[in-house]
Amino acid sequence: MREMATSYLLRRLSLRKIIFIILLIVSFTSYFFLFFYTNIIERDQKLETDKKIKKIKIYKGICKVPILNPYEKSALKLIKEETERKNPTPPQCEVNPTTQFRTDGDTHLIHISKIESSNDTTNPHWFIKENHCCYTPFTTVVESDYTLQFSSECIQIHQIVTKIQTEYENIQVLCKDSNEELIYRDYFHFFRLNEPIEKTLQKKEDKSRGTGRDFLNIIFLGIDSVAFTNFQRFLPKTRNYLVQNMSAVEFIGLNKVGRGTMENLVPTLSGCSYYNGQTIFPTESEECYLIWEKYTQQGYRTVLSEEQFWLLIYQYMKRDANGKHNMAYENLPFVRGIQNTCTYALYNYGCFEHQLAARVLTDRILQVARKLKGKLYYHHLWSALTSHDVLEFAKYLDNPFHELLTNLTSQNLLNNTVLILNSDHGTVTSEYSRTAEGLIEARVPLLYFVFPDWFESKYKIAIMNLKKNSKGLTSPYDLYQTLNDLVNLDTITDSALRNRSSSMNESDQSKPEWVKGQSLFLPTPLNRTCEDAGIPDEYCICYSWKQLDDPSRDVRIVKAVSYCLDQMNKWLSSYSMCNHLDLGEIIHGRISTKSNGEVIYEVTFETIPGNGIFGAVVKIDIDATNPIETMTFSLVGEIERQNLYGKQSDCLNPLLKLVGWLRSACYCR
Repeated sequence: MREMATSYLLRRLSLRKIIFIILLIVSFTSYFFLFFYTNIIERDQKLETDKKIKKIKIYKGICKVPILNPYEKSALKLIKEETERKNPTPPQCEVNPTTQFRTDGDTHLIHISKIESSNDTTNPHWFIKENHCCYTPFTTVVESDYTLQFSSECIQIHQIVTKIQTEYENIQVLCKDSNEELIYRDYFHFFRLNEPIEKTLQKKEDKSRGTGRDFLNIIFLGIDSVAFTNFQRFLPKTRNYLVQNMSAVEFIGLNKVGRGTMENLVPTLSGCSYYNGQTIFPTESEECYLIWEKYTQQGYRTVLSEEQFWLLIYQYMKRDANGKHNMAYENLPFVRGIQNTCTYALYNYGCFEHQLAARVLTDRILQVARKLKGKLYYHHLWSALTSHDVLEFAKYLDNPFHELLTNLTSQNLLNNTVLILNSDHGTVTSEYSRTAEGLIEARVPLLYFVFPDWFESKYKIAIMNLKKNSKGLTSPYDLYQTLNDLVNLDTITDSALRNRSSSMNESDQSKPEWVKGQSLFLPTPLNRTCEDAGIPDEYCICYSWKQLDDPSRDVRIVKAVSYCLDQMNKWLSSYSMCNHLDLGEIIHGRISTKSNGEVIYEVTFETIPGNGIFGAVVKIDIDATNPIETMTFSLVGEIERQNLYGKQSDCLNPLLKLVGWLRSACYCR
């Protein structure tokens, strides 16, 4: 009996020992995993402005990239309430109750019947049979302020699918009822090759291909005012297809370098600051010129496509002696001519007559990709009409963009092409953009790369570095350097990148001061800062900000706002047509400490008249012996408008309106 008890006790002790050892192993493994994991990705929720904002630290780098939850409830509520309060008219262009015409992206016009005829429910041609539809070719007369010159003939449409003659580049479609009342009108553009241009570029392409190098076509699709977080929020189908079906590389830390489109687009396309590089428009300097010039030299067809004409790149781009842009193909004459004429484009968000404006671009992408299949081309597009003014309206881009991606994939149009999706910044004029989360969101544009399957297996180090860099701090200057590498793929072979990586410090010291950024195909230094990436302090997402509870009672904030207002009125005093501005109220005040110990303040305030809301980052120098009396101030960057100004500065002449700060600050008398 005693032996049995002893044996039982020994078994119990052995079992306890085994359990103890197992728990010890599990604990050690968990501790090791957590230690290893946090050394790669460190999540920090100490941002004092809002605990909903997380910061992620990648590969032990200095900068912690903020990560926002796109579906955070309070953000969604605020965005919805703002949209309901402003009550903007959503795009109505594709809700015609009876009919719609589309192109097949090539040479055919297709009629889409929306409802059945009460007279003959079995006949799909009912609308065409019961109404008079025809198309008229036209050209745009650039010399006469882009007026439309129509052919005298209107060619009848009798079929659901109508082939458009190849000599016609632009057509107008009209439909009238039995009483000759106009019931439908729309405009379409077809991409046609220019024989002289093709002959010249084909010679260059043949010479380039004779080197035996690989080449990639470029489709660069830009989306105005859509932040990375808002892209996740309102274009879920497009994002999911990019990531899951196309293996896109998604960047989480692209940091804008300026407030508006041109301030971010010029660095992307030229590698130069907008302020330092304005001389590239219209006369280019040796250092700063648009990236597609390099592609042209290699025999690429350069194509520029937009859905509106007032983006400044069109006004400032270099032109030749005949006043034409230095692109092989562009749709500006068509777009500007239509928007001088049609009813929807300017007065209904995101519409281009009966087409969603974004669909004009997606159709053109397919047209160009089909026409230039087997040829080298660089296609730069910019979409703005739908997404620019209303943060929530980005959702109307999801269907056309998702449809575009599926068509590009199913039609094998990306086998020798890299697709780049990019934006300039998030929405900067919404009420949400003035919250802690919204300020950060607006500073992180979207960026995606989609490469052909063969590219990753052949350029392994390039893709490995690109994927690593996608998790850290990057800037538009980096995107330019990457586009520069894609001109010549010999620069990103495995051996070439090993050599470039080993000599990065030496090359950094020898490159000119104006050159900023580095190729995303190269490894990013672990100690990279916003300054290294060419990102001004006022936009740097690496800083943590502390929100002041009552900024109007903080003497530093009050004096900083007063300094900003004095500066604005000093600038405006040279323009008699503009009102003197007074302080309405102080809205926000935040404080941050830079890595070098320097303290900076971010202020948001309202001015009257006009109820303009402005933001600025200010550095305050204080003498510790007499802090209040010895405060001196200096602006870190610009004073920027943070709400829409509409027609408040319409008294300025066209040249003065090109001055961004004046256009946004002037309230006409």
